[in-house]
Order: sequence, then C-alpha cells, then structure tokens
Amino acid sequence: MTYAPYASDSDEGIYTLSALLLVKGHALFGDVFSSQPALFLPSLAVAVRLVDDPLTAGHLYQALWGAVALIGVYWLAWDAYRPLAGPLAAALLAVTPGFLLYAHAVVAETPMLGLCVLAVAVAQACYRLPRRRTVALAGVLLAAGTEMKLLSVAVVPPLALLLLGGAWRGRRAGRSRAALAADAGTFVLASVAPILLVLAVVAPADQVRQVFLFHLAASRALPLDPALNWDRLGGFLSRYDPGLLVLASGGAVVGLRRARDRYLPLVYALWALAQFVFLLRYHPLAQHQFLPLLPPLALLSAALVTGLDRAPGPSTGRRTAAPLFARQTANAAHGRPRGRGRFARWWPALAVAAYAALLCVRALPADASLFVREPMPRRAALSALLDRVTRPGDVVVCDDPMVALGARRLAPPGLEDLSLVRAAAGYLTAPEAIAAPRRYRPAAIVLSHPPQAALPPAYLSWIAWRYRRVPSPVPQVYLSLRAFPNCRQNGVG
Repeated sequence: MTYAPYASDSDEGIYTLSALLLVKGHALFGDVFSSQPALFLPSLAVAVRLVDDPLTAGHLYQALWGAVALIGVYWLAWDAYRPLAGPLAAALLAVTPGFLLYAHAVVAETPMLGLCVLAVAVAQACYRLPRRRTVALAGVLLAAGTEMKLLSVAVVPPLALLLLGGAWRGRRAGRSRAALAADAGTFVLASVAPILLVLAVVAPADQVRQVFLFHLAASRALPLDPALNWDRLGGFLSRYDPGLLVLASGGAVVGLRRARDRYLPLVYALWALAQFVFLLRYHPLAQHQFLPLLPPLALLSAALVTGLDRAPGPSTGRRTAAPLFARQTANAAHGRPRGRGRFARWWPALAVAAYAALLCVRALPADASLFVREPMPRRAALSALLDRVTRPGDVVVCDDPMVALGARRLAPPGLEDLSLVRAAAGYLTAPEAIAAPRRYRPAAIVLSHPPQAALPPAYLSWIAWRYRRVPSPVPQVYLSLRAFPNCRQNGVG
C-alpha cells in the first residue's frame, strides 16, 4: 500500500520489521533498535502475532488507536458543549485526511494520541468533579501515552489547565489545601512512577541511549529550520483540510462567547496554540508529527453548535428553547440592535458553509486518493526477486523495508532501521552495520537508495568485498548475494 502523494511508508516498514523481530524473540533495545519508548513496538508485536499478514496487522492496530482517539474527542466535546458537539467533533476528525491517513499507516503518533486524548478527557472529568482516582487515571494514561512516544509532552498544557481549573473549583467548593496537594502528588506519582519503572526494568542503559539521547543527537545533527517548519506545517494544513482550520477559528470565537463553560474552549484554544508553537520549534520535523494538532482543532470546531441553539449574550448555564423567529420578534419589540445580532446568529452557518465548500474541494478528494493502490513496479520486482533467490527464513538487508516485507523476509536485528535520521545522529556506524551481517549472514543485500535511508560508506565497501554483486533487473539498484548453490538456476548470476 502506498499513501501517495502525501506520506512515506518508510516508518511503516521499519516498525513492522521491528515488531516481527520481537515476535521472533529478539530483545527490544538490545537486538532491535527502537527510537520509541518501551510500549509501542511490543504492543504492535502483539497485533502482528495475532494476524497472519504483518502489514494488515499494523493497519488494524492503527485503526484501533484511531478509534480510541475519536472516542476521547467525542467525550470531550459532548461534555463541553452538548448535545450535538460530540458526534460533530468525532466526525470532523474522522474525515480529516491527516487523521484518516495515520489511523491506518503505522506510526507511533496514533497510539500515543489515543491514550493522551483519553488522558485529557479524564482530566476534564476531574475539572467537573475532582476525585483522586480520576486524577490518578489521568496520570496513568499520560504515562502510557509517553511510553508510546515522547511527543506526549504536547498534551501537558491542556492537562495542566484542566487539573488546575478543577483544583480551583474544588477550593471554592470547600476542599482543603491538604486534599488538593494530595491530588497533585497522586497525579505526579501516577504519571512518573510507571515511566521510571519501565526504564528500570527494560534495558535501562540501551533505552536511555536509544530513546532519549538519540533524539538529542538527531536534533543537533539536523538543526532547526524555522522556514522549513513553517512550510511543512502550512503545507500539511492547506493540502489536507484547510476547512478544519477555518472552522476551528470560527468555533473558538463562538465557544468563547457562548459556551456553557467558557473555560473549556479556552483550554482547547491554548492546546492548539501550544501545539502550533511546539511543532514550529521541533526538529527534525516529519509530517506524521502534525497528527496531535488535529484533536484540539476538531474540539474548537464543535463549539459552533453552541451558536445554533443559544441566543447571543452572556452564558447563563441554561439552553434557550425559544424558536428563532420568537427571539427576532422579542429583539425588535425591545428595540435591540439587529445588525450585530444577526451577524452573530448566522456566523456559525457561514463558517459551516465555508467548511463544506473546502471539504468538497480539498478534504474528500484527498481522502479518496489516500488508499488508492499505486503501481510500484520497482518495489514489486525487487520483492519478487528476493522471493526467488532466497529461502524462507533467510534474512536480507534492504534500505527500503517494504521490499523485505513484500518478500516476507526479515532484516538482521540491528539493520531493520536504516533511516537517514539514525545515520545522521551517529546511531548507525560502520562497525555496528558490519557486526549484524557477520552474526546473521544475510542472504542478499538490496540497496534501492530511497531518500529516507542512509548507510555508512565503510559498510558499503565491506559489502563490495564480502558479497558478490549480480546484475539487477531494476535499474540503479545495488544487488549483492551471498554464494548459493542454486543462484544460477533461480535466474541470478
């Protein structure tokens, strides 16, 4: 499956190969390199073990976490605005091409997002009614999201705002400072203790090196380019679903004026703003890292329903049931100005109309194109070749992991991730790259030179010395084979 022209499937191939290696019994952080924390690849490996086709397993795994994120967004909007906001927010998020794509393609952001959105929803429940067990649950969900991907730091602002707001409300209701301090301690313990426990139990030294120090090294090797980040963020929003940004802007205005509790749309607006700033400063930045920006935009957009069932004016906590014509008559009878009232009344409808137009022009065509199977003759030819010239159970080295997966072959542990970022950060050196083939003796090496991959030059020299290069049926591909007695009869050599 190719997610063209918007996304690369390089990460999908790397993660799926890594999960397959875990299923075969290789150790996480020891044999298998992982730049993600300790929960992501093992949970993906469970799905791979349960489903025969590893790529299908990965897609089902992502769809499950996408559904979890939708449930969290539904819950948040339903609680904040009611009655139609829950299904509206979930639907807006579900049809956004960026969300639809990464609720299918295998990336670590989707399970992280599902758990973190649930954490925010539980924190909002704490804001409504502070209880220590719900505070603890919010902390545990945040810890679980962090163990999927460190990008969970993006949901700390809304979590903090909701928990602090709940503490303020609790203080006004008579809760003691000691009780509030115990709540804060419970949240910190519930969110930090599981992370420290996993760090202590699962290969602590290698985990620190691969998860924490690796990202620091990558940020130094690939420095921040603000103009490039602006370009990528703007391209993501304009290419996928610009209407969602328009709708969120209108929803923020309406929600801050008319919501039953105006603090909640304020939290969502600050969540979106913090996410924008974070992404503009994050490096190296990839497209799938924009995914956490979408839930707060959907939540702000859902605030438009408050403009459809409430009269203008300050929030009273009760819904106005009078029909539109009766309110217009009352306004006229009392001599109230009609111009601004009419604009405020019809503003939600105008925003929805603009969104609908952009949805038809941009979002729905993008949705339709995401999962069209595009012909990949080079990749298909290389996978077919590997299937012919290697045996089931052989390992192969491929700088395009989808070639190995297409042939149902594994990569040698340590060489499942040949990404450019790993090489640039210095976490794939020539001695490390050479040690894996010496130990596992891959049957073939296929270098098709995708832009996301890189190999140390000394490793390429070692390949030329140890492996026999043969003509490739695909132009501009380096193909080397270990000596097989049946290579010639299989059509190679």
